[in-house]
Amino acid sequence: MTLRILALLCSVVVVPVVAGPAAAQTATAQQEAVALAQFDAHVADYVALHRRLEGPVPPQQLSDDMRIVHAAIDALAKGIMTARKDARRGDLFTEDVAGAFKTRIARCLPANELESILAEREPEDPAVAPALHANSRWPQGMPYNFVPPQLIKALPRLPPELQYRIVGRSLVLWDYHADLVVDYLPDAFPRQAQGGFECASSVPVS
Repeated sequence: MTLRILALLCSVVVVPVVAGPAAAQTATAQQEAVALAQFDAHVADYVALHRRLEGPVPPQQLSDDMRIVHAAIDALAKGIMTARKDARRGDLFTEDVAGAFKTRIARCLPANELESILAEREPEDPAVAPALHANSRWPQGMPYNFVPPQLIKALPRLPPELQYRIVGRSLVLWDYHADLVVDYLPDAFPRQAQGGFECASSVPVS
């Protein structure tokens, strides 16, 4: 009996030491999965609103008359902004979601690669990055900067109405049908980033 008790005590002491790092990694992965599932749910809610409002507005048609195109965009934007009049930054990029996104971004873009990408944009970007506001139109004069493909692969997939864009060092969730900033993540691209990890694959929006 005594030997059995000693064996059990030893197993209690030794096993956590061996399994500790693996258990911590598992817990972190689970937290990230929960955060990204939360993001997907918020995206789905937004897109449901977008699609409901896009139906009644004039369809966006190919036309040489940009007034027709802008009229359709403006009508949809006005409807969404009115429906989301109480929207705030962080509604989709919640604290947990922000942490998960920044972790994935840091893993995908080592500091030197990140700085190289941002430096390529400097000639086209304004000298000072414009202020961003959730549920507002895309900043005037700001180019629609592409997002590196390795980052697209690492972040949650988006429905066709939405795209990721970069403004300064912020990651923007952009509704390109309505030309709206849905939400944004400040300091998504810090000047010092972790590197050396392979980009994780994204999970489709359910």
